[in-house]
Amino acid sequence: YRSALEVRTKENHPAEFAATQNNLGTALLHLPITGRGPYVKEAIECFEKAMQVRTKTAYPVDWAKTQSNLGLAWSRLPGDKQDNLTEAIACYDAALDIFKEESHPGANKHVRARRDKAKDQLASMV
Repeated sequence: YRSALEVRTKENHPAEFAATQNNLGTALLHLPITGRGPYVKEAIECFEKAMQVRTKTAYPVDWAKTQSNLGLAWSRLPGDKQDNLTEAIACYDAALDIFKEESHPGANKHVRARRDKAKDQLASMV
């Protein structure tokens, strides 16, 4: 993905740039858990770069997918778990603005499950 981003730049190929950033972020989240912190931070940066192109108005479904991925990254980020889970929940809620049960039942169920898990984790800390 990093090599592809040498060609798929935001300026020359914005949609492909965003897709590749999203895919790179997802790949980083699948690396082994040991020493995951730097990978998760990089994944968050990738998802944020993807959303510079994948806006809610221009690419709503892709934006929602990236929001969901960003939520997963925040939920896995080491550090202040309360703040990170709060960020994750906000990302999942944003994705659910697009992934309505009526129009995207599978994605809605998946994102709601992730959000509810994050909410449960957060509630157990308080």
